[in-house]
Amino acid sequence: MTEVFLTIANAETLKKESSYEDELGSTLVKPSHVAVLDDDDIYICDDKGVYRFTPSSKVLTFIEGSVKATKTTMAVANGKVFAAQSNKLIVIESNKSSISKEIPVSGNISGVIPSSDGNIWLACRASGEEPAKIIKLDAQSYSMQENSIEDETAAKILNGGWNATPYITAKGDTLYMGSGSTPMPVYRHVFSQQKTEFMGDMAEGLDHVLTLYNCIAVHPITGEVYANIISSYGLDPENKICVFDFNNDKLTLKANYKGYTECPAGIFFTYNFK
Repeated sequence: MTEVFLTIANAETLKKESSYEDELGSTLVKPSHVAVLDDDDIYICDDKGVYRFTPSSKVLTFIEGSVKATKTTMAVANGKVFAAQSNKLIVIESNKSSISKEIPVSGNISGVIPSSDGNIWLACRASGEEPAKIIKLDAQSYSMQENSIEDETAAKILNGGWNATPYITAKGDTLYMGSGSTPMPVYRHVFSQQKTEFMGDMAEGLDHVLTLYNCIAVHPITGEVYANIISSYGLDPENKICVFDFNNDKLTLKANYKGYTECPAGIFFTYNFK
């Protein structure tokens, strides 16, 4: 049986404060993502759905209605957890053992992330006659604003694939999406202007590129975009963490850190969890 651990670390020092194994290992199957409402409300997604873990009692409870929740990031907003479930967004509230609400959307969800103003961004795949979309959801009223993504390549990115990270990343009102091997396009979408722009090819000028591994992430303070770009599926000296900026609306490689990653599970900034 594969060992399963949940480790709680200090957010500033990353030193371990506590760890749980026996309480989880016999139940969870390939757990992938964690969302936290408070010290006693920890939510874990696995192959079955979403579980609530309560460290004080060491009790793990399955959230009814969360079966087959999509194994991508969950988001916390307005004191609730939001998780994708195919073409629905499910809402989980503290101290409850079942979901509180299902919110249908027009296509399967390929990304759920918190917005800087306390709401939720969604990326949705194209479905039938419905185009790919980026949606802003009010975390209190559940009302939605929808922007269709008409650019074919940008829409293809939002349609997603195997990645375990969301296909959008946001700084304020500006969202980024990137994908591919060579070329490796990155697009910017300014939601308030309903404007999608091609920003450049992240693979341009780089040697030993196999693929972007998982999705890009924008730093919520600096606006720089980070990408894990690998040359092989092993620990290769040419696997790299690349940092891009967009001065003068042009994609520019600012830093290239080589040899640190193998198959990274994504890039996450602590600023997004405050």
